[in-house]
Amino acid sequence: MKTPITRRTIFSAIASLITLAVFILLIAGSELMPLSNQKVKTELLPDGRITQTVSYQHFNGKVWVDKEVTGFIDNSRGWKGEVEEKNIDLSTGIGKVVTYEKGSYIDGKRNGKWTVRDSTSNITKTCLYDMGHIVEGGKSGLSTDSIPSTYDILLAKNPLFIDFLKLFKLEDDTLKIFTDTLDALLSKLDFDAAGFDTNYGNVHSNLTDNAVFDSISTIISDALVSDCLYRMKSSELRLAELDRNRREVEKTYDAITAKYPGYLASMNAAGATNEDFGRFCLKLDSIMDSHGTLNPADPLFIDSVDVRLSKALMEMATASAALVPLRARFEKVFPENRLEGSLYFSEGLKRLKASQQSGDKALTAVINSLLVLYSEADVVSQAVKESCFLKRKWVQLPVITTVYSDHNSTTSVTLRGNVIESAGAEVTSRGFVWATTYNPTLENNKVVSGSGKGIFLETIIGLVQGKAYFARSFATNSAGTAYGNIIEFTTERAASVEMKESGFTDFIVYPNPAHGAATLNCSVSSAGDYQLTVLDMNGRAVLSKKINFPGAGCYSEKLDLTTFAAGFYNCRISNGKSTSVCRLVVTK
Repeated sequence: MKTPITRRTIFSAIASLITLAVFILLIAGSELMPLSNQKVKTELLPDGRITQTVSYQHFNGKVWVDKEVTGFIDNSRGWKGEVEEKNIDLSTGIGKVVTYEKGSYIDGKRNGKWTVRDSTSNITKTCLYDMGHIVEGGKSGLSTDSIPSTYDILLAKNPLFIDFLKLFKLEDDTLKIFTDTLDALLSKLDFDAAGFDTNYGNVHSNLTDNAVFDSISTIISDALVSDCLYRMKSSELRLAELDRNRREVEKTYDAITAKYPGYLASMNAAGATNEDFGRFCLKLDSIMDSHGTLNPADPLFIDSVDVRLSKALMEMATASAALVPLRARFEKVFPENRLEGSLYFSEGLKRLKASQQSGDKALTAVINSLLVLYSEADVVSQAVKESCFLKRKWVQLPVITTVYSDHNSTTSVTLRGNVIESAGAEVTSRGFVWATTYNPTLENNKVVSGSGKGIFLETIIGLVQGKAYFARSFATNSAGTAYGNIIEFTTERAASVEMKESGFTDFIVYPNPAHGAATLNCSVSSAGDYQLTVLDMNGRAVLSKKINFPGAGCYSEKLDLTTFAAGFYNCRISNGKSTSVCRLVVTK
C-alpha cells in the first residue's frame, strides 16, 4: 500500500536531494549549505565515533534547537552500538540540554532499552524498542475500548517526537487541534482504502492554505526532515553506489542486477525498462566518476559518496525535460542564486542536456522511490493513516521485525521475528525468507513459523559455508504480506553479526586501523566470565584473556598492540553460549 506524499513533503524531499543524507560532510567539522531552516555539522572524534549536530531554526528566526548525536556508524553510515542523543535549547542564547537519550542501535535502528532524561521535569524514564518500533514506554497505550485518534497514536508510538516539537514551541494542545482537524476533515469524505493517499494529500494541502495551520505544518515538516533523510539512506541505489565505489563492481547497473534485483523490478513496475535504467546508470556513473576516485579507507568515504550521489541526481533532474514539474517545485524552495556553484558540474550538465533520451523514465522512477522512502519516516502522516483505517475497519499490513538470534554452525543460523501488530486482521502466516540477494521475498527461500502475533524463532539450515546471505521476517494477513527489516550475514563468520539475544551486542574496536593501542567496546546483557581472544590470519592466538563483567552494561577493554605485527586480526569474545567477532587492522 502506498505511503501518502503531500505537497509539503515533495517540496522538502526534493530540496533534500541536495544532500541525500542530511548528515553529510566532505570535511569533518565543516558545515553544509542550510537545508530549509537547518544547518549540519559533523565531527570525527579520536576514538572513532562521530558527533553530528543538526541545528534547527524556526521560520521566524527566534527559536534555535541543536540535535546532537554521538556514536559509531556502520558501513552504510547508519548508527550502531551505544549512541547518545541530546536536544539542546538555544533560544535564550545559552545552550541547555533539555532531553538526553542513551541506548543502542542495530543496523541503524533503535533497539533494546533506551534511557530518556528530561531536565525540565527532572524525570528519567525508559523506552523499549524492537528494531525501531517502540514496544514499551509510550505515554499511553492504545485503548481497546475506543478508536484512537491520530494524536493518540503519536502519543503511544512516537512520544519523543512530540517532546521534540515542544522545543519549537508547538505544545500538545496545538498539535492535537491540528491532527484532530485532519481526522475530522478526512472523516467527512467518502473513499475506499486505495483512495486514502489522494484524499489525505488534498485535505492536508487545503488545510495548510490556512496561515495558522500552515505554520504548524511547517514546524512538523522541518522537525521531521532529518529522520526522513535518514530513512532515504536505505535506498538500494545508494547501497549499490557504495558497493561500486568500494570497487566491488565496476558499474552501478551490474551491482543492481547482481545484488539488488528487487530494485530493478521496482523500476520496471514504475515504467522504466531495463534499457532505460541501464542508460540512467551509465549517466550516473559518468557524473560520479568525473570527480575522481574515492578511497574506501577514508573515514569520510561514505559521506563523499552521498554528496556526489545527491548532487548527481539533482543535476540529472534539473537537466531533464521530463522533470520540469519537479524542477519548478524545487526552484520554489531553492532559488537559482542558491543553486549556483552547488549543484551544477558543467561537463556533466552538458552531457545530460545533449542526451534527452528515455532514460528520463528511470530518473523519474528513482526520484519517486526516494520520495516514498522520505514519506515513510513521516510519523504524523502514518498516524493519520492508521487512525483512518481503524475507524473505517480497513486492514493494513502487519508490523514485524527481524533480529539475528544465534549462530548454530557454519551452515545454519537462528533468527528471531516479532509480529508487533496484526493491523486489523489475523496474521495467517509468518516466518522468514532468505536469499543471496538483497530484500528477499516469498518467491525466494522461506520457512514458515506458525501464525498470529508475538515472537517466534526458526533455524535456517542448508546454507553454504562462507557465503553471504540476506534474510528478513514476513507476516501475512488479508491485506497482504509485510516484511521486516533485513539482516545480512556470512555463514563462516555469522557470529560477527552485531546482536546476540542471549549474549552481548556492539562489539567494536577503535581506532581501526590502529597503531600501538586500541580499545574494545562491548555491551553485555548479564554478569559473567567472558573469554577474549585475538587471532592472526593463520588462526594463531596472539592474545587470550578472561574478563569478568559484573553486570549488564557497556564495557571497554584496552589492548596493547606494541608487539603485534602489521596486518589483519580477528578479535573474538565468547561467554560459552554466544560468540562475537570483529576485525582489527594493525599498522606500523
